[in-house]
Amino acid sequence: MTVRALMLATALGALAPCLLGAVVKLRAPVIYHIDYGDKYFTDETYAETFRAAPPDLVHVGKAVPITHVWGPVPVMRGENQYTGGPGHTLSREAIRLLSPAELEQKIATITAGVKRLHEVGVRWVMPYIAYGTVGGDHETREGFWHFYDNWDTYAKWLGPKPPTDPTTWLMRTADGQVAPGLCGGLTPKYFAPLKRYRMCGQNPYWHKFLQSVVRLAAQCGYDGVFVDNSIVGGDNCEYCRRSLFKFLQTELSADQRRRMLGDKPLADVVQNMADVPAEVLLRWRAACVRDNLASLRRAGAEVKRGFMTFPNSGDSRTVRVVADGCDFYMYESIFTAGPRTGTGVPVSGPVTIRAVADRAEPAPPIEYPLSIRDRDKFVELDITLKLVSAVPVGRETEIAAHVPLVGSSNLDSDALEHLRLVLRPIAGGAAIEVPFEPKTAIGGQAIKGAQRPPLDLIARVRLDAPGEYDVSLAFEFTDGEHLDTTRQLPYREALRWPEPYQTHIPVLLLTWSAPARMVFLDYRLNSKNMPDEVRQLHLAECAAFGNAASTSARGPARDLYCQFLHAHRDLFEGAVPYAPSGILYAYWGGNPVGRGPASGVSFEEILSRRHCLLTGFVDRELSAEYLEPLKTLYLGSANYDLTPGQVKTLIAWVKAGGRLVFRSPDIKINGADHAAVLGVEVDGGAYEKLGRGTLELFKADGADLGDAPIVPGETFPAVRFAAYRQTEPRERLLLHAVNYQVTEHAEGSPVTPAKQIPVRLALPDGWTKVSVKSYSPGRAEPAAIAVQVKAGVAEFTIPQLDIYELVELVRG
Repeated sequence: MTVRALMLATALGALAPCLLGAVVKLRAPVIYHIDYGDKYFTDETYAETFRAAPPDLVHVGKAVPITHVWGPVPVMRGENQYTGGPGHTLSREAIRLLSPAELEQKIATITAGVKRLHEVGVRWVMPYIAYGTVGGDHETREGFWHFYDNWDTYAKWLGPKPPTDPTTWLMRTADGQVAPGLCGGLTPKYFAPLKRYRMCGQNPYWHKFLQSVVRLAAQCGYDGVFVDNSIVGGDNCEYCRRSLFKFLQTELSADQRRRMLGDKPLADVVQNMADVPAEVLLRWRAACVRDNLASLRRAGAEVKRGFMTFPNSGDSRTVRVVADGCDFYMYESIFTAGPRTGTGVPVSGPVTIRAVADRAEPAPPIEYPLSIRDRDKFVELDITLKLVSAVPVGRETEIAAHVPLVGSSNLDSDALEHLRLVLRPIAGGAAIEVPFEPKTAIGGQAIKGAQRPPLDLIARVRLDAPGEYDVSLAFEFTDGEHLDTTRQLPYREALRWPEPYQTHIPVLLLTWSAPARMVFLDYRLNSKNMPDEVRQLHLAECAAFGNAASTSARGPARDLYCQFLHAHRDLFEGAVPYAPSGILYAYWGGNPVGRGPASGVSFEEILSRRHCLLTGFVDRELSAEYLEPLKTLYLGSANYDLTPGQVKTLIAWVKAGGRLVFRSPDIKINGADHAAVLGVEVDGGAYEKLGRGTLELFKADGADLGDAPIVPGETFPAVRFAAYRQTEPRERLLLHAVNYQVTEHAEGSPVTPAKQIPVRLALPDGWTKVSVKSYSPGRAEPAAIAVQVKAGVAEFTIPQLDIYELVELVRG
């Protein structure tokens, strides 16, 4: 035990045994393949295409005996929106009910297709189902209702007919109206003239039906199910109220209930969900999805041991909660990693526009994605701007805005109005407000006459005086569920350019210790024009920074990494993070991490760009064992939930010499000021010293960084590192290097290699000698690297980094 560890253990005293938890260990990366076609089942030779390099997980369409959306029907491909007709329309033949004999044949066909995939080496096969979608017409008894009316025909597979009609299972709005389905509303083109509905996830009869669907899938040999649209709105039905009451009783401590609900009796709280605080509803809804996914997993495991669930959402506020009920978790529609592209793309920092007297044309537009999730003010908005860095003086320049989402979905009541740019002269003077047109409210009916997204707008900027202006986005926001605090709430967001290299490192660190394996679905990766090297970058990033994470990829990139990762599982399995710096996230949300590119003030991006080694975990996992290896712990989430014992552990770690860094002075612990909880005074932003350790606010400019980079300076801004330590099968360090200078827009080669990278890696105590070699996909043998050990630091040079190198340092 090190001296520092001994000090920490002594400070903890008798408290330590109940706090020490096992640090999560690394699992080998996963290769993921998604294809919703039906050739797996209709072509007996199709599985052979995977034999040379079988993916770990093959994700197929709705090829299950009885579908969630229509019941037992012929269609065996696609997802909810695929209904078999030409031009993405409805085919009645594709959704007709099968006879019992036809259903038996469908089961045999699916079972044979799954078996063929397993035989060529695919580890897991999972079909598509959905959390709450059905199709049909509840008034004409078509679609799902026709299936329900004929339930007894299929009782052999499903059990007794539920006693209540599916109409009573439907999710409804606060005023009792039927809630429209996701992706197109109540009558989307692909279902027309039939309708798309959402079932209440808490309705027991709907959930029992889904359990039957899952058991049948397991009987066909499937290893799990992909559960689409794994979100729950809560429709204020009796089952939702019961569920919320149980959640408040069992999952919130007495202190949390007092903080969030006051002294109001729980029975009164649940009578009207519109009056329940948004933070409570967020936690309850995440817990509902978690528990329902776990229930489906148990239903499948009744038939096949180890059965899994695989939801999609991509909501960083709730991912760690939902991940407790599933085995894979999909971030859908995530951005493409690599350098930001475009002429004159600025580095990270405040967004500005320069008015230039002798400029003839505006600068080329640069795409600026913005995602606002302000949980304190209930503002939720996604918008993409086409900004320019320079405009001609006195000439009108158009700035476009695309608004795809207002609120948590485009079906709730949230709305905004008076969307505008605010340009403030940096040299001083009055701000200029530029409205977007058409001048319409955007979102739901919290504002009468609001137009539902997606919506495209234009702002016409004219600057009559030369100079530089900083840029903000302003609007008024109304949340229909919180009119007391958000009725035309003024909101302004200062714009900052995101990092010049877009990475998924923040999400991978947030989810590293989660039980579920993360899967990123970037639709653009599978486009025909995407260079294979860009796909390789995404697979490399998951291998380096994730814990059994993967991404959608196909073709040569998938095969290359499949062969490499399967051949070198021993370089991953059982390792633990090796980093002096940790980032603490919040289990219940409030994390400054999203599906969009990180901003220039992101802990993860600033520190990884400066070649500091990082690890991530959540407040629920905070223990002496997680803290002991760290020199610095960064806190950037809005609010942390810590037990009294965890607070004592954190204080003891700081007193033993730890450095605690806060992103903001407003960060809360258990709803209270963090400094007060930790028992320190703050004077003008400077914290009182705590034992041998320090507390401080983060300086984004890099002053007092305090974390030793493994490559000096910022000579290689596109390169990021991760490191892990293994004790079995041998004692070694494993350093992963990823080069993000890989772009689809490059002329010539998509890759700009990084060459002669000097690395200085601090070694564990007692290591005086190491041997070093490097592995890379496509290279037949590892390459030896010369190394020197000086004062406990290994010094070596990576000769060339194209996309991915895995450097092994063996003690000996």
